Amino acid sequence: MIFILKINIMTLRQLILNTLLINSAKKGILSEINVWLYLGAQINYANSYGWTALIKAAHGGHTYIVKKLLEVGADINAI
Repeated sequence: MIFILKINIMTLRQLILNTLLINSAKKGILSEINVWLYLGAQINYANSYGWTALIKAAHGGHTYIVKKLLEVGADINAI
């Protein structure tokens, strides 16, 4: 029997954008964060470990990223 895996392309795209946002916040790269947000990354998305972009930026000491994320609507209580 052959199983066919159907992938919802929009869901996969959203997951990739959200992951890229978190990684850019961790590295403190504001230009990338702006791109991922423009393309539709979810500001309060939490990965499987419960990390959000805001948490990663704060953990990395990137205060300018924290400020930017809060300005565009990041929720400090989102997990």
